[in-house]
Amino acid sequence: MAKYLKVESEPERIRKFARNHWEKSACVIPAPSSLAEVSADDIFHLLVRYCDQARDEDSMVGLKFYASGVLLEPFQALEHLPESQDQNFLGYHKRVSRQFKDYGLVCDELYSVMVDERAKTRRSIWKFTDNLFKNVGLPNRFAEIGLYLGNYRKTPFGVHVDNCGVLSLPIVGKKNFRIWSAKFVAKNSELKESFSYDEFKKDSVLLTVRPGEMAYWPSADWHIAESDGSFSATWSLGVWTDKPTERVAIEAVSQLLQQKLKKGLKQGRAKTALKYSKKLPDELERAAEALSKLSKKEIKRALEAWWHDHIDAKGFKSPTARKPN
Repeated sequence: MAKYLKVESEPERIRKFARNHWEKSACVIPAPSSLAEVSADDIFHLLVRYCDQARDEDSMVGLKFYASGVLLEPFQALEHLPESQDQNFLGYHKRVSRQFKDYGLVCDELYSVMVDERAKTRRSIWKFTDNLFKNVGLPNRFAEIGLYLGNYRKTPFGVHVDNCGVLSLPIVGKKNFRIWSAKFVAKNSELKESFSYDEFKKDSVLLTVRPGEMAYWPSADWHIAESDGSFSATWSLGVWTDKPTERVAIEAVSQLLQQKLKKGLKQGRAKTALKYSKKLPDELERAAEALSKLSKKEIKRALEAWWHDHIDAKGFKSPTARKPN
């Protein structure tokens, strides 16, 4: 009787990845099928949508443009952002590389323009993160989508740490990442923000990742991207788990506290000064009285509301109002 090889499902592969690598070790693995569905064209159209918004608002919030390793001022950078006329990443590169021999564009807020819940790209990402978060937990800060493109030879800000677990997926060209452990960098602090690290290469892990693959490194790892000057475009999923529980709780109940204080103080307008005295001002005495009436049930409801909102957002950073630079 013929024997058939067992084909692992995506949930099984993600479970194995989480068990063997999450917050433990850097690796390169085949891209999960849900993320492999996200094409270069999908990401390019999202980037153009974000850049159109940036131009409309005359703002570079969430965007950084580097030329020869130098971060351009917003008024300089806006004219070098991708446009629909570029058609794709290579069209954009062809246009911009006429002006800059070495450049890089970073977009940190790509998720904010995934507004259509039926959009294929967001569905694909949610399919992956739902399985991932079942194994590693929902991030206590948030997850976000970033994009890095250009022909820069090294990350413009040197060896750095992001404090978030990073899953990186090239969609045009290959990408090299050199990784050092937090323990090693703590003993060799000259590595921080460095561009010259030949003597430390032997102590690093070099990840080479191509389209159809996914690189991962833990949140505490220090790293830098390297290139031979060829163009590449890489999108990433950053998972931030560095918010202390007390900060989560404070944010979760802050709206409840504001409501209680507003009701308890009954101020017609904001006061700009308190009476100068060692004795607690009357306004703060009234605040203490209002807060003392908070019940455990009310606090628990506020925490539950925050948690349900976080689940509804799939753990992703909620889109916020953009403020011009």
